Amino acid sequence: MAAGHAKAGDTSFGVKATQGGAEYDICSTAFLEHAFRTDAFEMKVTINSDGA
Repeated sequence: MAAGHAKAGDTSFGVKATQGGAEYDICSTAFLEHAFRTDAFEMKVTINSDGA
């Protein structure tokens, strides 16, 4: 689960999560920790003027 902050009317915002984070933590199964470990996730979201 990732989270971020945005105000009403913002057309872009970011969300992120980190391994061992205090709030929005990345958790995995033992297999994923071994084979596909994710230490951090970050994504920027942009809302176009047409709503897309």
